[in-house]
Amino acid sequence: MKIYYQGEPGSYSHLASKNIVSHLSVDIEDIIGQVDFDCVWEKISAGDIGVLPIENSYAGSIHANVYHFLSHNHTIIGEYDFEVQHCLLSLEDDISNISEAYSHHQALSQTHQYLRNKNITPKPFGDTAGAAKMISEKQKRGVAAVASTLAAELYNLNILDENIQDQEGNTTKFLIVIKKGNDEISYTPTKNKISFLFESNHIPGGLYNCLEVFSKYSINMTKIESIPLGTGHFTYGFWTTIEGSLNDTNVQEALDDLQAKSQFFKILGAY
Repeated sequence: MKIYYQGEPGSYSHLASKNIVSHLSVDIEDIIGQVDFDCVWEKISAGDIGVLPIENSYAGSIHANVYHFLSHNHTIIGEYDFEVQHCLLSLEDDISNISEAYSHHQALSQTHQYLRNKNITPKPFGDTAGAAKMISEKQKRGVAAVASTLAAELYNLNILDENIQDQEGNTTKFLIVIKKGNDEISYTPTKNKISFLFESNHIPGGLYNCLEVFSKYSINMTKIESIPLGTGHFTYGFWTTIEGSLNDTNVQEALDDLQAKSQFFKILGAY
């Protein structure tokens, strides 16, 4: 069994993947980076494990991965919160020589104020560690990458500054995703959560009718976010997470009630 993530070695997805290995029920042969999220989802479809960022405490949801749940029959078996500590990496040894910083757009948004204060122009790149690798391979002077300390080590770059994120406690939530029915794979510890997508009926009070079931059955909702479903003219669904187990009677009744009141309903995982 292999774990797949998006990015180059030294990326935050790589670090998160390394950290979850001991919590999986199966032996892991290798941890392998992929060029984009689409490739990771293809590997999940083939029977392996995907570790995918879904939300950042500062920059919000990573919608590219949310939408994949609509077109794939995969399930979430766990989540892992990774505290991101961005560093400024370069071939230079003085930050005053840096005019541009390359990184993934999420990392640039999380360090926007820092870069602005240093008069460094942000330059979007496909991946944090990929930016570090590019600077190293091309011997690109006068620029930096926003990436991890591991990326600095792997690509022989100087760390000009550490913990440059604008928000303390900057955390990215990763989901551990497998193909539905791949029951040999489990992840601990469980957090007693259930995530699902639903679309309310398009009538006055339609969304209220759906949400009131959680109050009725005394269930705590930890997340709800509207997302375009792409099934019609401005049709929206709701990515939702609640606390509880599918074995709980009140949860079963609430989800049955919600499904009856929805146009579309899909459980994404109980973990």
